[in-house]
Amino acid sequence: MEVRTASKRKLHSRGISRHITNGPRPIQSAQQKDARFSQSRTDEREIEDSADGDEDENDDDNDDGISSDNLIDGSSYDESDSGDEGAQGNGEIDDGFGKPAKKTKLGTDAKYRVPTNDEIQALKETTDLFQSNLFRLQIDELLKEVVPDYTRTGSLDKTLHSLKAVLDSCRELPELDLLAAKKSVAKSNIVIPFAAVDAPAPDSTRYKFSFKPPAKVFIAGSYLVKTIAKSGSGFNVDVAVQMPESIFVEKDHLNNRYFHKRAYYLAVLASALKASSAFKSAKISFELLNKDPRRPVIVLNAKGKETFGSVGGVGGVSIRVIPVVPQTLFPVHKLAPGRNNNRPAAELNSESQFPPTPRYNSAILMDISLVSSLNVLHKQSAACPAFKDAVILGKVWLYQRGFDSSSFGGFLWSMLVCYLMGPGNRTVNKGRGIILRESFSSYQIVKLTIEFLDPVGYFDSILRPLTSDDRINKIPPGFAGYKPSVQIDWPSKRQFFVHFVSRLLRLGIKSRTKLIKLMDFEEQPKNICWSLNESPPDEDDNLPMLVGLVLNYETAYEPVEQGPASGEDEKIIENFRRLWGTKASLRRFADGSIAESVVWEVGSDLDERVFIAGKMASYLISRHVSVRPEDLSFWGDQFLNTLKEFGGDETSAKATTRNHTFLEVTNAFDEFAKAVKGLDGIPLEITSVVASDDGLRNCSTFAIQPSIAGDSSNRLHPILRDRINVLIEFEDSSKWPSDTIPALQYLKLAFLIKLAELLTAQYPGVRATVSKPDIIDLTTGVITVRMKNGYEFCARIKTGRELKLAAIAVKNAHISGDAALKAAAQKRFDAVDRVFRMGPKHSQWYQNLHFRHPQLSTTVRLTKRWLAAHWLLADCNGSGTGLRGEAVEALVAGTVFCETAPYANPPSAGAFSGFVRVLRVFADGFGIAETAASPSAVPVVAAETDRGEIPAEKLSAVQRSVSAATSTTPGAPIAILTAYDESGVCWTKDSGRAGTTILKRIRQLARASLKLIKESITSGDDSEIAVGKLQIHQKIFITPTDGFDYVIQLDVAKLPTYHKNIAYDPDKLPQAKSKFRNLASLEKDPLYRFLEEVNPAEQLVKNLEATYGNVASFFYDVNGGDRVGVLLNKKIVIPEQPWKPTIPYCVEPVVTNSSQSVDDEKGTGNRNDRKKSKAIVSPDYRCLEAEFQRLGAGIVTSVANSHLQ
Repeated sequence: MEVRTASKRKLHSRGISRHITNGPRPIQSAQQKDARFSQSRTDEREIEDSADGDEDENDDDNDDGISSDNLIDGSSYDESDSGDEGAQGNGEIDDGFGKPAKKTKLGTDAKYRVPTNDEIQALKETTDLFQSNLFRLQIDELLKEVVPDYTRTGSLDKTLHSLKAVLDSCRELPELDLLAAKKSVAKSNIVIPFAAVDAPAPDSTRYKFSFKPPAKVFIAGSYLVKTIAKSGSGFNVDVAVQMPESIFVEKDHLNNRYFHKRAYYLAVLASALKASSAFKSAKISFELLNKDPRRPVIVLNAKGKETFGSVGGVGGVSIRVIPVVPQTLFPVHKLAPGRNNNRPAAELNSESQFPPTPRYNSAILMDISLVSSLNVLHKQSAACPAFKDAVILGKVWLYQRGFDSSSFGGFLWSMLVCYLMGPGNRTVNKGRGIILRESFSSYQIVKLTIEFLDPVGYFDSILRPLTSDDRINKIPPGFAGYKPSVQIDWPSKRQFFVHFVSRLLRLGIKSRTKLIKLMDFEEQPKNICWSLNESPPDEDDNLPMLVGLVLNYETAYEPVEQGPASGEDEKIIENFRRLWGTKASLRRFADGSIAESVVWEVGSDLDERVFIAGKMASYLISRHVSVRPEDLSFWGDQFLNTLKEFGGDETSAKATTRNHTFLEVTNAFDEFAKAVKGLDGIPLEITSVVASDDGLRNCSTFAIQPSIAGDSSNRLHPILRDRINVLIEFEDSSKWPSDTIPALQYLKLAFLIKLAELLTAQYPGVRATVSKPDIIDLTTGVITVRMKNGYEFCARIKTGRELKLAAIAVKNAHISGDAALKAAAQKRFDAVDRVFRMGPKHSQWYQNLHFRHPQLSTTVRLTKRWLAAHWLLADCNGSGTGLRGEAVEALVAGTVFCETAPYANPPSAGAFSGFVRVLRVFADGFGIAETAASPSAVPVVAAETDRGEIPAEKLSAVQRSVSAATSTTPGAPIAILTAYDESGVCWTKDSGRAGTTILKRIRQLARASLKLIKESITSGDDSEIAVGKLQIHQKIFITPTDGFDYVIQLDVAKLPTYHKNIAYDPDKLPQAKSKFRNLASLEKDPLYRFLEEVNPAEQLVKNLEATYGNVASFFYDVNGGDRVGVLLNKKIVIPEQPWKPTIPYCVEPVVTNSSQSVDDEKGTGNRNDRKKSKAIVSPDYRCLEAEFQRLGAGIVTSVANSHLQ
């Protein structure tokens, strides 16, 4: 049955990924074709009659192929235990390239015909197996995009036929010794591809090398089975060449003799291909199969615009020639994992000293077991209709996660699916509940296979092992563990290093981690290739390597690593002491037990204890891999120093250190709430004190610090007092005014005054002041209470009448018809809604997430710090251009901790990975293409539940609503859906005109920051990013100012928040002039006390926005920024325009015709001409600069004007 879509459109495949893995994002489908619901039975018969499959177990697009009756030898597979139940009786294999069946032309009433049985079955499968018709269409579209066009393989088939003809025509060569064999292929300018570590020595090689024509030549890939999944690098077609048994002897499986003869055989084949005229225009080279130095293969690539590679798309098609041997060549029991078959080391002089060589043995078995593996795949493909699609989807999933160049590729994926479907493993699978049935759909097979693998997510900490010499970005060349006894099984030093360090860390910190993985930091070539006339390339030890740790937060924070108990086996105790060295000691625990243990000295702060596992890994690597501790770069605790105040402790006398924690803030709030609720003499009972400040939900950039009495006289520079915003809620009463706002405001003022009197009277040492409210602004009118512990609370009264009165004001403004009055009333309503309704709901929602995700708050704080440092964070009152703090909190929670795609799990330990994930979300533009045009490209972030699951209908409705609002007036640049805000724009709609600019700048800066972080890790200097060493640190957290029209420089001596500045410099602050410290406080500026209460930078930005809010946007760092960036609105500030009195900024005339201007001034010109002509004016940038200086008199030191440079 065919389903035709109404229009050709792209179907985003994120929904597919969410169904499959509940997180990862597969690639997007791009080309719309007809959806298929039924599988051709012809293809199934072809698969049954074929013996094809994947050889490459490293890369699934390296295991592709076709089979042709002209390519395959006439004899059938005759291995006794091949198990190919679907092979034809005569052994012939169909090539699968018959002409496609002609489509039946239906009559004009074809759409009304009765559905066939196949169509009915397809519809039933859609309902039962896929649960959604749209989801099945998306999967089909994804499959059609990644599957090559098999109707365009004529030129490829022709090349494969020519290849088989050349290989079959090879002549037999006589037996030669090693030197003669090298000389024979050297005549064709070819070097035998011996592995560098295991290359045969002429003086010790006694066996002969011979060549005979191949016994068989057949396709060994997924081309005929049609399980190819294209990628950016195209795909491979594997041609297997079966070497005759007669060129080997019984003991050739020992001491690399098989691999040496295999390499010679491959060199002779390469010589024949090079001499053939059919491949004169092709590029022929050697390549390591699965990056195994023992198993080179021949690769043919098209040069230029060769047609046989066009079917592979941009990446083209590569044809690989892989030598294999029959299964009867060597007894399988001699190649068991526990057997030793490589004994070249001179120091190994006895049988008992020979270590097993499982990797050596498996390399031979891979060449032996190819045919039987292919038969299994073909049999399963014929038995399960969804098998082929499941394999392709699995390959796409692997590609998306970078497994295309790893040891787990498409071949292993295919064999794993076969294993989970096989009847012999049902008992094993029942224990895990993973059983695949042949009736399952493709996505069900993929989903259950992924569950069987159980991925655990991204790395929370990163370690980079470096060398002990001057070049810090290479593995130590003197790595003691790579001994001759190791080389017999590990021909690659780098691969053994990965194995050794992984095993070492598993011994030491396995209980603290979920995953330990070593990987190359820089992307390495997927395949190691070299020319035919060259030796295999030497292994590059200069490439950096990373150790990734996924921590188990339940055990990662423990400062003590407990080992074996006293009295256990001495060998176990000795191994523990050998592992940890001097760190190990015998300790007695609280329960009375005595055991070996390792203790790590860390503070009680969670941000410090989270890095215990990383420090343990650093110690183990430096101890056992001959690397000095100073040559190890540890990544995980960077950026945390940016969350601490850089200044504020410069004193002329002793003052309290500003290092209080969030726990102390929470305790202070509990004390304040208890004091307020315990007051006697209030007419109404206080029902609750509601926390609405980000400092009380542990996500303020800096922990709130108390203002200790007497400290102000001891400090050299004023510090703005931190205040905690709370709401005091009284019991409901009908006496609260519900008709006018002024009446409610005056009654609130009376209650605030009463509260202040009672607090100061009943709690000695408490200070309380009341600010007079604005009679029309319900958010004004607060009581400021300083408790004896120094913490200050800014409390508002909540009656439940605020929203109703604000709504009435908006309604009255609409009735008046005054646009300015309506805008002002709506703005006040939004402010009231945020303060009294949404703020408490947001705090409660965030606190719930914070308890489930310990690293959420630190990630949010780092994100706020980064946004503020780039002038993109608005302050708590909404001044400045940028995102609100609440919006950032919901954004981080929604994109990293609720919706974790493309990672399986949220960051469990360490905010470094969380912060990097946030930067990646920013750099991706929240899933909106960079070229997408507003307003239809408003991103919608789902943060409603712990897994971010929101119905697609709701997401679409919100996006349409926000886009419609944005199309008429500047609105929210992004919508963030939460459980308490279904509109998604509560915290973003006041971004206004600059909203799109904010998101674009965030995207650009995030990309630049990620690039610099990567360069910093590559350089190996993890200290460069620490505060106080301002190289990489400056570039990541200090914003460029090139794009601003004006940059206003402020006087840091007038900034009471300068101690939080990311580029804090104490030399810029005034120093005490008094000779005696006890007199320094008497010489302070009279504005000192004023600056402890008011932030001049915030007030300046408010004044600038009130005066020039329609003309420009103002950006500054709310965390002690000493500069203000001004970006003019290019739609209003036009370079040239006719003069009119309503222009809202300073202008100057533009003289276009001097004679006309003179006549106009003298009045001698034509009156009609003067009436028709209009004065042309341009912005007076100097005047604007002077206005900024006038408005900021006393705090502005200079204004940089980019228009005058």
